[in-house]
Amino acid sequence: MGPVDEIADRLDRVVGGKDRTNAEIRRHYHGSVHPHLGLTLPTQRQALKQGYSFTQLPCKAQVKLWDRVWKEGEHFEVMNQAALWLASLRDPEDLLACWPTARGWVTRCDNWAHSDTLSAGYTRMLEADTRRSRVYPTLRRWNRARDPWKRRQSIVSLIYYHTPKRTPPPHHEVLPLVEALLDDPDMYVQKGVGWTLREAYNAYPQHAGPFIDRHATALSATAYSAATEKHAKAERDRLKALRRAARQQQRSN
Repeated sequence: MGPVDEIADRLDRVVGGKDRTNAEIRRHYHGSVHPHLGLTLPTQRQALKQGYSFTQLPCKAQVKLWDRVWKEGEHFEVMNQAALWLASLRDPEDLLACWPTARGWVTRCDNWAHSDTLSAGYTRMLEADTRRSRVYPTLRRWNRARDPWKRRQSIVSLIYYHTPKRTPPPHHEVLPLVEALLDDPDMYVQKGVGWTLREAYNAYPQHAGPFIDRHATALSATAYSAATEKHAKAERDRLKALRRAARQQQRSN
C-alpha cells in the first residue's frame, strides 16, 4: 500500500459511518474545492502522531512520500497530513533539506487552512535559512506572483507567529513585501497583510508601529482590523480617527 492509500484508509476508518454533513460545512468554511471528510484538526493531529509505515524514515526520504500525499491526495484531510508533518519539523537541516520539495506545495493550495499550515512550516524554513539564500528569494518572487496564494505566502511565511523564542527576519526584509501588497485585490492576501503587520508589531513595534501609522488610511478594513489587534486602545482610537478623517476628506472631494 502506497502512502496516499495508507493515509486515506486510516482517515476513512476514523470517519467510519458518521454523518458527512459536517464535511460539506467544513469545505465551505475553508473555501476549498477539495472534498472533506469532516475531521477536526485535533483528530487530524492525532492521526499524524500515531505514525505511518514510513514516518521512521530519514527526513529526506520521507519528504518524497509526503510530496505524493500532498499532490495525489483527494481529500482535504489527506493533504493536510503532509502539511501538518511539515509544520512539525524542527531540525534546521531537515527543514532546509525539505524546502526544495515543499516549496512546490503552494501550487495546489486553494484555501486558507492549508495555506496557514504551510506557512507554519515555511516560516521555520526561513528561520533555518540563516544565509537568506534559499527561502527568502523565493518569497520575494512569490510577492509578485499571479497566484494569490503565493502572494499570501510571501508575507505570512515571514512571521507566522512571533514569540520570544523565535527569531524573525529583520524588519527591512518584512515591511517592503507587505507594502507591495497593500492594494492587493484578494481578500485572503489582505488578511495576510493584517496578520503579518500584527506579528511584526509584536516583534519590532519601533519599526512596524510607524509603518502602520504611515499607511493607516491606505490599509483595507480587513488588513487594518488584524494589524491593530495588539495595539493599546488609545492607539486604536487615534488610528480610527485618522481613517475617519481620510474617508470624510474623500467624500468632500
